[in-house]
Amino acid sequence: MINNAEIQYDNLPVFEQVKRYVYGEIEAGRLPHGSFIPSERTLSKKLDVSRDSIKRALKELSEEGIIRKTPNSRPIVKAPVSKPVVSNQGTAAFISGVPLSTGLREDYSELSSVFVYIMKTLEENSLNSIYYRYDYFAENCQSKLKDIVSAKYAGIFYFTGGGYANPQFVERLEENESPVVVIEGYMNGSSMMHAIDLDNAHSAYIATKYLLENGHRKIAHMTFDSDKKWVSDRIKGFKKALADFGFTDEDNVFKIVTYHSKFKEEITRIPEEFFNDGYTAMFAVSDDVADALVKIAKDQGKNCPDDFSVVAFDNIPLESGLELTTVSHMTRELG
Repeated sequence: MINNAEIQYDNLPVFEQVKRYVYGEIEAGRLPHGSFIPSERTLSKKLDVSRDSIKRALKELSEEGIIRKTPNSRPIVKAPVSKPVVSNQGTAAFISGVPLSTGLREDYSELSSVFVYIMKTLEENSLNSIYYRYDYFAENCQSKLKDIVSAKYAGIFYFTGGGYANPQFVERLEENESPVVVIEGYMNGSSMMHAIDLDNAHSAYIATKYLLENGHRKIAHMTFDSDKKWVSDRIKGFKKALADFGFTDEDNVFKIVTYHSKFKEEITRIPEEFFNDGYTAMFAVSDDVADALVKIAKDQGKNCPDDFSVVAFDNIPLESGLELTTVSHMTRELG
């Protein structure tokens, strides 16, 4: 399996993956017209595939006029490539801000596991998939987006990974003739592209309302210091639930940590106001945040649920084994 290419291809035969890799290198200018193709040994080691797969891929590239093979010499790039070497009518494309390895983890229950159910549905309908990471577009973004649109895939999924959709991507993808679905992306303006997402504000409202209906009147929201829209939407839902119950004046949103991949390691304390000001419950922006805070509280001699209650968000498995009341992503339905 190709494990270090800029683009990863799922469900294609290995030799077809090799062809796509070589095509991508030519298109990106790393193998310009007239240059030598790396040796079979080099390609086999670099891509971690058998030399038989390399041989078949190069043979077909030669037959398609992409490279020229001569006896006792390495193949060379014959001509500029103007179109993909494999038909795309049976392939759906992913453009994603979430790493493929994360998105396809069966035990990862956050929104990115929507991938799992999309992939299963594609497979059930005999469709392949091709995966474009965000960093693929770091250079020549518009040209690469244009190529994706002109490739005429059966459909395109654009997964932002949380936050606003890139306006450049939206503008170009709107030209696509086949269906495009934006996943977890907020689009400014008047885009008519289809989109699917969680209602983060309403979900936070329900979580906070649950605490209020169970008698809590001093509730804190433990959240991220982040400009991601899903974070701000959860704050809005939290505040709306309190307002509907007549609580509007309290400064009860605590931005305890900056959002990044290892944020949990940086949560080292509970804000002093939480216990000093008589809070009895917290709505945590994520299960990981709740897990960290419950552990810290225990170290301080406070126990959940005896001393305070917690409702969280995500419904992910936690290493600590802590069982939470939490808002669950409907990943199967979304996928």
